[in-house]
Amino acid sequence: MERDVFRQPEAQALAQEAAFFQLDITDSTPKQMAFLQQHGLFGPPSLLFYPAETNQKLINRNKENSTQSDETVVRVQGEINLEQFINKVQTM
Repeated sequence: MERDVFRQPEAQALAQEAAFFQLDITDSTPKQMAFLQQHGLFGPPSLLFYPAETNQKLINRNKENSTQSDETVVRVQGEINLEQFINKVQTM
């Protein structure tokens, strides 16, 4: 997805509509495993789509190191193509 989705101009254009964060969790450290469990994921690739109004809530929660469950609008486990990615971002 890195090459076929995220680097495409259509996906890059969506950066004005949403904030994108990429986490490398391939080492399977205890913190990484806790993150997956907290968000109901079983491993990469996984995408979490949050509504814009939750951005400040997430920033505040991370500052407090809270493990409270998130309010995810869309959770995608597995590969998706460019068209599916664009659709998910635009329907948040």
